[in-house]
Order: sequence, then C-alpha cells, then structure tokens
Amino acid sequence: MTESVFFVQALGFLGLASMVISFQMKTATRVLIMDILANVFFGIQYLFLGSVSGMIVLTISMVRNILLLLRDRWPKLAWKGWVVVLIAAEIALCAPNIINWYDILPIIGFIIVTVSFWGKDPQKLRFANLILVCPIFLLFNLLVGSWGGVINEIITWVSVFTAFLRYRKQGKKEISDSV
Repeated sequence: MTESVFFVQALGFLGLASMVISFQMKTATRVLIMDILANVFFGIQYLFLGSVSGMIVLTISMVRNILLLLRDRWPKLAWKGWVVVLIAAEIALCAPNIINWYDILPIIGFIIVTVSFWGKDPQKLRFANLILVCPIFLLFNLLVGSWGGVINEIITWVSVFTAFLRYRKQGKKEISDSV
C-alpha cells in the first residue's frame, strides 16, 4: 500500500472512530459534536477519492450540525424551515456533480439524517441510521471504492444496533438535552 493510499484510508478510520463513539453518547449534543468530527475526516477522504458529491454532503452536514447545536441559544436557528433550506442547498450543490446514479445515494442519506437530527430523540436518530442511512452509505462506499467507508458503515451499524438495543432494553429514558 502506498503512503497516499494509507493516508486516505487512515482518514476513514479516524472518521470511523468518531462515528462509533458518537452512537454511544447519551445526549444529542454529544452525538452531533462527534458527527461533525467524523464528517471532517470522511469529507477529506471523499475529496481524495474523487467523490465531490460525498464531500459536499458531509460539508453541509457539518453546517446542519452546527445549526442544531446552536438552535437553543439563537431562536432563529430553531426555525423548522432550515430543514428545507439545507436539503435544497444539498440538492443544488450536488446536482452539478452527479456523474453516476450512485452519486444520489449520499444526498438521500443526508435528507434522512437531516430530518431525524432535527428532532430531539436520540433513539429515533439511531433507528433511522440503523434501517436506512447505514445501508445507503454502505452501498455508496462500496461503489466509490472507499474501503474505510465500507468498514465504517458496518461497524457503525453494529454500534448503532448495540446502542439501540441497550437503551431500549434498559427501558431508561435517555437524556434529551437542548439539541
């Protein structure tokens, strides 16, 4: 493996570590912060792999997460219309970069996550990732050749599944903080 390939895959593994940690967090704030960190690593990785649409999706995801983190401090950021604005921006910025049919997969994943993140229920967010988002990004990563992304989605799916079962089995109400 050449140094450049190793570097690109290392970015994916740093993103992987951030994502696995995020789904073990009990509060939506901590999930979002770790998700931002993972998006930085994976966004750079996608850029190096030539997936512009994947990088755009993750960049707008970071903006979305920052809005979510700050929405209780600044009421204008709590506006539900931001969901539509973010999704429209995603489509507008990604559309010129759609080269293959599978370039729409991260856009679909972003839409699902954006809608589920805007709620304040970590369990619903985990469920959306478990059933829809992880499989969508797994397929995308397979098709663009991101082996770090493939491993990330498999491990993230297992992590989300574990957390989903753990919190559900405990019957405890999770902390739903200000995000």
